[in-house]
Amino acid sequence: MNTAWTRMIAVGLLLCPIGCEVHVNDGPIDAVGDGGTGGRAGNGGRAGSSGSGGSLGGRGGSAGNAGSAGNAVGGSGGTASFPTPVCTAETGDEQDPCVQCLKRNCCDEWIDCNDEGCFQEWTGVAECVSMIEFPDDEQFLMCVSDNSAADDGLPQANTEALLSCANEANPSADAGANSGQTRCGVECFGSDIFFE
Repeated sequence: MNTAWTRMIAVGLLLCPIGCEVHVNDGPIDAVGDGGTGGRAGNGGRAGSSGSGGSLGGRGGSAGNAGSAGNAVGGSGGTASFPTPVCTAETGDEQDPCVQCLKRNCCDEWIDCNDEGCFQEWTGVAECVSMIEFPDDEQFLMCVSDNSAADDGLPQANTEALLSCANEANPSADAGANSGQTRCGVECFGSDIFFE
């Protein structure tokens, strides 16, 4: 009888795994995994590159500082300065027909555009208009409104004077190397803008 009882327990133990099922939703399994390995320290961040010179005579920004090890933080950005614009030739003018034209045809207005707000408005309008295939006066005014430094839809007085000068009709046929019918429309915006 003892042998029969032992056989019954052995057969029962063999069949138990077949009859038992474990489901994902049955609750947590109490198995404990090995601990994770420690992380490595991060590498030092690279220094930021120096800022490029602005198209309106701005100086390049200073190089950024290197990031600290472990954080891998990039360098800080360069700083921009806004020196007083001049109408004499400067390094880099030969690559910028707009600046050449403004210095030649809108010198007073160019010199008055000597603050960050004017710089931002002018460059923003020039970029906006130059991206339009056939800009007209309404699209030009939309670009002016969208690039208002004060976010009120209006340009600063010095920006407005510079934009107006660039879009004025050529006073004479020999206005220099200007290739359009306005003072600097083609050079600065890609085409002449005519206002009705």
